[in-house]
Amino acid sequence: PISCTVKNERVFMKRVGLIITNLAGSGAEKVVLHLADMFEKHGDEVHIFLLEDVISYEVKGARIHTLSKDRSFFKFLKGFGDKLLAVKLQSIINTIEHNGQKFDLFLSNLPAADRVAREANLPHTKYLIHTSYSMELNEFRDRGKFNRAVKKEKLYHALYEGKELIAVSQGIKKDLDRMGINYAACEVIYNPFDVRAIRELGDEKKIDEIEGEYLLSASAFRPVKRHDILLKAYSKLTDPLPLKLLCNSDPKLEKMIDTLGIRDRVEILGFTKNPY
Repeated sequence: PISCTVKNERVFMKRVGLIITNLAGSGAEKVVLHLADMFEKHGDEVHIFLLEDVISYEVKGARIHTLSKDRSFFKFLKGFGDKLLAVKLQSIINTIEHNGQKFDLFLSNLPAADRVAREANLPHTKYLIHTSYSMELNEFRDRGKFNRAVKKEKLYHALYEGKELIAVSQGIKKDLDRMGINYAACEVIYNPFDVRAIRELGDEKKIDEIEGEYLLSASAFRPVKRHDILLKAYSKLTDPLPLKLLCNSDPKLEKMIDTLGIRDRVEILGFTKNPY
């Protein structure tokens, strides 16, 4: 990395903080790791702040700081829990900045982390929006959970009103506009991908080769991923290929499969570090 020495300490081009709930196997978490790698290659000093110590990916280069072993207790405390985690976050940041070099940029990812970042009132913070919140709200309404939808919508307005946002697509930005979120600024920056690394991973020897042809879904089991639509559509197919799900098992997912009567054709493979 490009750096110089000041008072016997390395000072990098920029000091960047990436804040996220954890590094469990899902899309936003992978994006954070790609961003960390990109900043590192640029010569910047990167720190990743996790609300909880859950890491499914291999992490290279970036410095990892965890605010809790398990955030269940803080989730139970709700808003007060966010404040406690914010105090922990600020304390770690103060320790890192002891040499006088301040953070130039914080990128917060996902609502749970965004709540803590907001409570910490960190300077130079931008909030990355990875998914459609209006789709989530509509799903709650479709299920008759109107109060939950109202609370969530109020939360998103409280989190992002007057803030600087980064949307990962034009569609996400339009989604925020439809929700009437009065952000200070919103820039569209598409997710980074290391195409060379993806191809190298794709060429790796496969440990568990799956025989025959099949359909594959590589997506974490979360409401916004709409496995319910996938499985309902699949259940209507006549003599389909087997369906493989690259996600961890979940009681709700298992119930969907059993209810639709497709247990003999659907297999949950679990999370894999190399889906390519």
